[in-house]
Amino acid sequence: VLGEPFHTGEMGRRSFLHAFAVRHFPIISWLPKYNFHKLQGDVIAGCTVAATVIPQSLSYATGIALLPPQYGLYTAFIGGFAYLLMGTAKDVELGPCAVMSLLVGSLLAVPQYAKTEMTKCMGDWNDSTFCSNCIDNGYCTPPSSAITVSLLAGLIQFTMGVFRLGFLVDLISHSVISGFTSAAALTIVVEQLKSILGLKNVRRNFLPAATDTANLIGQTKKWDLCLGLVSLFVLLVLRKLKRHGEDRERRGLVVTPRDRRINRALWILGTLRNVFVVFIASFIAYGVSLTSDPNCSLASTVKNCGLTLTGTMPSGLIPTSLPNFRTFAPFSQLITAAVITASISLLETVAIGKSFSRKNNYNVEPTQEFLAIGVANIMGSFFSAYPVTASFSRTSINCASGVQTQIGLPITSFIVLIAAATLSGQFFYIPAAALGAMIIIAVIDMIDFHIVLVIWRTKRWDFIPWTATFLTVLFASVEIGILVGLIMSFLPLVYFNLRPRAELLGFNAATNHYDLLLEKPPRRLNIRGPMSLKKAKLVAKDVIQDLTELYAPRQGAKNPTVTELAGIKIVRLGGPLSFMSVNFALQQLQELIFGEITDFSPKPYYITNPVLQSSHRPKAVIIDCQKVEHIDFTAAEALAVIIRRGHALKVSIFLVHVCTAVKDVIVHTEVMKLAILADDVEQAAGIAKSITTPSIIRDHGIDETVPLLDRIADKTERPPCQRRPLVLFDSFDGSTYEVPALEPAETAAESASPRCSSESFV
Repeated sequence: VLGEPFHTGEMGRRSFLHAFAVRHFPIISWLPKYNFHKLQGDVIAGCTVAATVIPQSLSYATGIALLPPQYGLYTAFIGGFAYLLMGTAKDVELGPCAVMSLLVGSLLAVPQYAKTEMTKCMGDWNDSTFCSNCIDNGYCTPPSSAITVSLLAGLIQFTMGVFRLGFLVDLISHSVISGFTSAAALTIVVEQLKSILGLKNVRRNFLPAATDTANLIGQTKKWDLCLGLVSLFVLLVLRKLKRHGEDRERRGLVVTPRDRRINRALWILGTLRNVFVVFIASFIAYGVSLTSDPNCSLASTVKNCGLTLTGTMPSGLIPTSLPNFRTFAPFSQLITAAVITASISLLETVAIGKSFSRKNNYNVEPTQEFLAIGVANIMGSFFSAYPVTASFSRTSINCASGVQTQIGLPITSFIVLIAAATLSGQFFYIPAAALGAMIIIAVIDMIDFHIVLVIWRTKRWDFIPWTATFLTVLFASVEIGILVGLIMSFLPLVYFNLRPRAELLGFNAATNHYDLLLEKPPRRLNIRGPMSLKKAKLVAKDVIQDLTELYAPRQGAKNPTVTELAGIKIVRLGGPLSFMSVNFALQQLQELIFGEITDFSPKPYYITNPVLQSSHRPKAVIIDCQKVEHIDFTAAEALAVIIRRGHALKVSIFLVHVCTAVKDVIVHTEVMKLAILADDVEQAAGIAKSITTPSIIRDHGIDETVPLLDRIADKTERPPCQRRPLVLFDSFDGSTYEVPALEPAETAAESASPRCSSESFV
C-alpha cells in the first residue's frame, strides 16, 4: 500500500526495511550529513520564525479561531517535531495560519451563552477565559471541538497518504481555492474591525459582521481605535520598507557594504514588525490601563481596563490529554469540519512546499507530505492544538533567514514552549486592537482581485467557479462555498465531455500544415485598465452572450490562408467519445460532412433512405482522432453507423491519429472493418486523392479500382475469408447501394485457408 517493493530473504528484508525507513523518515538520509554550518543557519531561522509565530498564534487563536490565546501557542508548538521526522520540504513552517483558523472558527463556533450557563461552561472546560470571551464576543469555539477535529483531520490525512489518495485533492481547482481565499481574507478583515473599534457582540461571517459593525459604530472605544490605527500604520510602513529593500536587492542596486547593512537592517525590522508592534502596544496599553483604572492588574478582568486586552493565560508547560469526543458539536459537524480542514491543509502545504522546492532545487514528495501533516495533527490533538498547515508568510521568512534543514522547526517550537511556560503573565497587556491590526496586514494580500481579470482573459469558464465560491463564502458559509465551488468546477468538465466540438480543417500553404478552416471568433470584450460601471455592464452582457453560445456557438470567418481540399473533407473531433457525448459529436460530424442531422443511436444497425446530395457530397472524409483519447462500446457502435452511412453515399471514411487506447476498443467492432486507418492527415489525403471512383463493394469483395490503404500496403487482394456479403440500402431516388454487412462471412473451407487466421480481420 505504501508503495514499497516486496523482497524475500534476509538481505531482501533488510533492504526493504531500509528503503521503507528512508522513504517515510527522510531525516535518516540527511541527518548524517549535518554539520555546524547548517546548525547556524537553522538556529538563526528558528529564532526569527519564533519571533513571528508567537504574536501571530495569539492573534489567530483569539481573533479568528475564537479560542483562548494559549491554544494558538499550543498549535505552534507540536507541528515542528512531527515534520522534522517525516517532512520533505526544509523551508515549510507548520503551525496556525489565517485560513485554517477561519475554518475552525466558522465550522465550530457556537453562539454566546447566557450568564446562567456560566457554571455549566466552566464545568465542561474549566476555562474562565474561554467562557468570558464567549459571553463578550457573541461567538466562541469550544476547545474540545477544535482538538477533536485536529485528531480526525490528522487521521484523514494519514489515511490518504497511506493509500496514495492525493489525487482527490486535485479535484479542487485553482479557481475555487483563489475564490475561497479571497472571500476568507475579506471576511477576516471585516471581522477584525471589531477589534480595531473595541466592539462586542459582533456576529460571525461577512454580512452579519459588517451589519453589526455598522450598527454598533457608536460604541467605538477611542483608545482601541487610536491604538489600532497606529498599529496598522506602523505595520504597513515596516512592511513597505522590507519590500523596498528586497526590490533594491533584486534589481542589483545593493552594491556597497553600507547598502548591504542598510538593506539587512530593513529586512530584520520588517520581519520582526509584529514583535515590535506588540511590544510597544503592550507598554502603551499598560500605561493606559493604569490611567483608566489604577486597580487594573493581572488579577482583574479585562473589562475594567481602558483598552480591550488579551486577558489572562494559564502558565506552565503545555498540557497533554486525550482528545475529548464529548463536545457541544454533533459528530457529523466534526466530520464535516475535519474533511474540509484536512483538504485545505494538504492543498496549502503541498503548494507552498513545491513553490519553495523549485526555488531552492530540492524535491517534495506529496504523498509523504500527507503522512507528515497527518501525524502532526494527530500528535497535536494530544497537546491541545487545533489543525495546522503551512504558513506562506512564515515559510518565506524561514527561507530568507537561511534555513538549512527541518531542524529549524523544533528550534522554533522550543522557543514557543518557553514563551508559553514563562511569559503567559506578560501576554495579559497585549491589546486586542494590535492583534487585529496584525491579522488585517497578514491577510490583506490574500485578497486577489487581479486574478479575476486574468481568468476572464484566459478561460472564462473558470470565472464561474471563482465567482460562485467567492460569493457563497461571503454571503452563506465556508462549507457551502467550497461545495458550490466544487460543483461549478465540475460543470464545465461535464459539459465539454458531453459536447465535444468538431472542427473543419484545411491545408495551410504558408505553414505546410493542416489548420482550422474557420478561424475562432475573436473576443468581443478585452478588459484593460480599472473597472468602471460602463465596463461592468459590458461584462454582464458578454457573460449572457457567452451562456447563449453554449447552445448556439458563433462561427468564425474563413481563414484566408487555409484552403479546403477538393472532394475531401477533414474533420477533427474535439474530445473523447462516450455514451454521453457520442450523439452530439456524431450529429456535428453528420452536419459537417453530409449537411444533415440524424440520430446516431447504435440500436438501428443500418440507415435507410439516405439523402443524397451529389453536388456537395465529398469523395472522401478524413476524421482526425488526435483529441479522442477514449472511446467506449456505445460510441464505437455509433461511429460504425456513420461510417456505414458514408459507404451508402459512396464516400470513403479515413481515421487518422488513432491512439492505442482507442484502437484496443474499435478492433473488436465494425469500425476497424469499415474504416480506413492512416497514420496522419497527409497520408490519408494522399490516398484519398488517388481514388478514381467512389468506394463501391462488388461481387462480395473490394472493387479493383479502389486503392484502399491495406491493398497499397501488401499489393495483394484480400483472401476470400475477408470478403463480406452485401446489405442493400434504398435511397429516395430508387437507386440501390451496396455496403458490407456487419459480420464477415466465414466458412469452414475459408477458415482452413492459411491466409484466413483470426488476425486477418483487421
